[in-house]
Parts: sequence; C-alpha cells; structure tokens
Amino acid sequence: MRVIHIGLGKTATTSLQNSVFSELPEIIPDLQYNPEDLVEACARAHILGENFEFNDLLNKYENLFISSELLVNWDPHMWEYAANKNKEIFGSQSTIIITIRDSVDWLTSLYQQMVQQGWVIEPHEFFIETQEYLGLRESKQLRNLDAFDIDSFNIERLHKIYTSRFKRVFIVHMQDILSMSFLKEIYSLNNSDVIFLSNLFKEVPFENKAFSSSAMRLTFFRERFLKRLNLQSYNSQCGRRKKHLLLDSKKRYKQKEGEFKKKKMFFYFKKALPTKFKEKIKCFFYWRCFIQNIFDKVAPYRKYSLPKDILKRMKSVKRKNDSYALKIRHRTNR
Repeated sequence: MRVIHIGLGKTATTSLQNSVFSELPEIIPDLQYNPEDLVEACARAHILGENFEFNDLLNKYENLFISSELLVNWDPHMWEYAANKNKEIFGSQSTIIITIRDSVDWLTSLYQQMVQQGWVIEPHEFFIETQEYLGLRESKQLRNLDAFDIDSFNIERLHKIYTSRFKRVFIVHMQDILSMSFLKEIYSLNNSDVIFLSNLFKEVPFENKAFSSSAMRLTFFRERFLKRLNLQSYNSQCGRRKKHLLLDSKKRYKQKEGEFKKKKMFFYFKKALPTKFKEKIKCFFYWRCFIQNIFDKVAPYRKYSLPKDILKRMKSVKRKNDSYALKIRHRTNR
C-alpha cells in the first residue's frame, strides 16, 4: 500500500512528520517512511522537472508512507500539474492525505512564511488579482511564491483534482488531526495505537511558530534599513540581483554535474566550537532564528493579522472554502 501525505503546508506538517508519521513503522510491520532515495527523486521531479524510472524505486517499498508538502505545490495555479506528476509517480491506486485549515489562517500563515524566508513584501504586493498574477506568470516575472492569487485558492477544486485521479483521498482539517481518525481508518489501527499517536502529537513542541505582530513590524523596519544600504534579505529574487544580504537560513535545491544537493545558505562557524554554542550564536546572525527563538520568547506575543482591506478581499474565499471544509470534515472519498 502507498500512502502519500502531500500537504498543504502550514497545517502542522512538520509536527506530524517528526512526531507521528516517523513513529508509524514502530506500529505497522514493514512500513517504510520517507525513504531518502525516493523522497529525493520526488523533489527532483517536482522542482527540476526531471524524469525517473520510479517503478524501480517503488518496487523496493511494498508498504510505503511518504509525507512531503512540496508534492501538492503551494501555488493553486500549479495544483493540476503537481497532481498529474504525483499520479505519474505513485499511481492512481495510492491513498492521498491532504491536511487543511481555516482559509484566512492559512493565507496569513503562508504570507508570514514568505516574509520569514526573506521575501519581505507588503501584503498588498503579495496578494494580487488574477489578471495581474497571470500577466506576471506569462512574462516569467514570478519565481516560487513571489505573489499569490487569492481567488485561485479553492479547497473544493483541490479535492476534485485528486478524487478524479486517485482511488482514495482523505481531506483532514487541522482541528481533526489530534483524533488520528484518518490513520485509524487507513491502517485499521486499534484504540491503543491511536491514543499513542495522539499523545505524541499533543506533546510535540510547536515548531516554526509564525512571527508575532511586533516581530513582523521589526522585520519590515530592518528591511527598510537594509535598502538604504543597497542591501536586502536573501530571498527567491536574489538569483537575478547582484547585491543581497545573506543573513537568513534558506534551503536551495541545486543541480550540479548530475547530482542533486540541498544547499544551505548560512554562516560557517569554526568546527572547534561546541554544537550548542554554535546554535546560540547563529540565533544572533540569522534573523528568523533570532526572532523565533529569542525576540518572540521575550517580548509579549500578539498574533499577526493581515490589513483590513486584504481581509475584506478574502471574505468570499473564506466563506466558500470554510463551508466546503465543514461539509467534508470526517468524510473519506473512496
């Protein structure tokens, strides 16, 4: 059996991967979770568009569980492309898990994620109209998630894209993850196993917490200061610009001499320094690390909210998506 958790990102995916999914092989005999060679090949296929003989890889793993949020593609305009790629890789008999959350929360978290990764852009510049988005896409002025078309975010459409391609699709709302009912149904788990996994998820430390409202303001103040020095934070646009400031940690996929490598842009410390000491020092050099591990733990934390005019634009999207999410909660498409 092949079970593929494709995202969405920003729906407790990291916590699930580290605390729940990684423990499934202890419960389910012969289950292979995120085998490195297959996960790497999937990343290359989705990000670089490379072709592989996935049958040879998949034949090595009879009972497989993959969890990777890059498989869904964060841009709704690319959902169908990603779904076709997933069907090509895993086959239509695979079970798909899609985790979702309330629309405004997800869109806010998505925007903050881009800011945290160095793309410090105002909400009005990030959330754009469909025609403007399509124009930028056609002129190839968009890279990764430099901008987002709010109206294209449609959970019902995402659901139909996958139910039309795969035999079994689970849509799991973030509020329902703790019950682990989706894993219970997929693997016919007994109650003790469900309670065990639920407790693991409940006790895991919250990871990748979004910047607070004051941290967001401080980040924009920092960026304005950098611009006066003709510098900027490292981000997805830096490949086209000669001057940028490498302050933030970021993973980049790079193809070199036929090899696929993850490259981290970070400050190198002397090997002689103890690991714990290195991590503490890095928090002062990496803005994201400094904010999440120092500033937001010391300063009063207040949740960031998007500007009122942006929230107003999201009203129809929120109403449509959240009503559909409520309709399908606890439902499994077979």
